[in-house]
Amino acid sequence: MPFKNRSFSTFHSSVIFTLVLLLLSKAAIAQTPKPPKDENFTPGTDVSLGLLGQMTFARNPTTFNVYPEWTVVHQQSQAASPSAGALFTFHGAMKPYLGYNVNFSYTRFTQTDSEGWGNVPGQGTTVPPSGGSFSAGALDTHMYEFTLAYAFYGPRSKRFRTFGQLGGGGLFFEPINAIFAHQETRPAMVFGVGAEYDVSRHFSVRAEYRGLFYKMPDFGIDNGFPKQRLFSVTNTPAISLVYHFMPSSNQKQTAKSLRGPY
Repeated sequence: MPFKNRSFSTFHSSVIFTLVLLLLSKAAIAQTPKPPKDENFTPGTDVSLGLLGQMTFARNPTTFNVYPEWTVVHQQSQAASPSAGALFTFHGAMKPYLGYNVNFSYTRFTQTDSEGWGNVPGQGTTVPPSGGSFSAGALDTHMYEFTLAYAFYGPRSKRFRTFGQLGGGGLFFEPINAIFAHQETRPAMVFGVGAEYDVSRHFSVRAEYRGLFYKMPDFGIDNGFPKQRLFSVTNTPAISLVYHFMPSSNQKQTAKSLRGPY
């Protein structure tokens, strides 16, 4: 009988000890601080309209074929004149690291192409160079952009935000007053970074650098115009005015002060 009492007492003590541990664990979990909420971000959508500048630096690849008596030099060149244009963006943000941009832009510029080759006499050679050719042309064109990009945020505060984007799409080139040239579409990659500042609950000002990586068009011209497609980067920095849509009803309490997404 005493043995049974000792067994019951041990079991009773184990139960009490287990209950105490559970209570202490629950209290510890309750006191564990929750991850801080990002008060500078609110999911939402916005649209922006702005001005961009188009700058495409010239590409001048040159090749050399060396022979005992001379060297054949071949050079190509493609460039676009600086221009101004317009940029429209529809942006949606679900998380600070998860969003999207739908970009439309337009600009007009003059594309200049040239191509030539010639012979250069070798060192110590008295034979004069012979042969060579050169051709060049310029064409005015409209350029339309349609791209989709993954958008994400960098450091931010209640009024100020930084962001980036990376994606792809297409560029549509339409020659101006040139019946011998053809419209062309080029696949393109878009990338960029920028910053935005809130001026009110609904409006903000955005400044960004955007780059477009693609092969320049040759317009399918067969009348002596240099026909080449060189990889180029078109720089399109932009300044835009942004309108932020009202948040949904379950977000109004969170965004009643200053709204957060770019």
